[in-house]
Amino acid sequence: IYASDLGIKNLQRIVPELINWAEQDGKAFDDLAELYANVTGQFRRYIGHVGNNVGGVYEYDKTFGQEGAVYVPVAKERQKAAVHFMNRQVFQTPEWLIEEAIISRVNTSVTTNMLRLQGYAMNILFDESRLNRIMENEAINGSKAYSMQDLFADTQRGIFAEAYSGAKTDVYRRNLQRAYIDKLAALMGLGRSTYEQSDIQAMARATLAA
Repeated sequence: IYASDLGIKNLQRIVPELINWAEQDGKAFDDLAELYANVTGQFRRYIGHVGNNVGGVYEYDKTFGQEGAVYVPVAKERQKAAVHFMNRQVFQTPEWLIEEAIISRVNTSVTTNMLRLQGYAMNILFDESRLNRIMENEAINGSKAYSMQDLFADTQRGIFAEAYSGAKTDVYRRNLQRAYIDKLAALMGLGRSTYEQSDIQAMARATLAA
């Protein structure tokens, strides 16, 4: 998580320099578009690296006669920190990517790109198999586990922060909030017997009703 935070700080320094680095008299802005896309792609990789901590499991290569578990869930505090990373680096609009001088020169939709990045983070956190691992961890380890209730509550507070602070929402936040509601609605309609009676649907329903 710390490494990804540092990586994002580097990207924040890089973006304002992209025009200078790509500038060549008489040439179109293809190189600038490629560099900007590369920055966005690297940011996406950081999101993926951190997101894998949530519901994550360490695997240790052991045999009979060696002590300790083979599969160990990521610690509760680390999972919570990963969700906090998503709230502050992804769901809180990463305005450093909205560089008007670049956007006005390349063929890209900043609102679409932003929602794709945020949707990617959301899909990681609320992947069905990941939610199932979180549920299993809670069943085994109780309060020592990062629970689904923790995940839904933490993301809701981050994504709907304006509801708690009274601040106004902008187009990026409204898009994100609608996407979050759509994701919860999708979890309610899984339509698979494996999940119909699980906490996944119940938690999604309770969060939507809150």
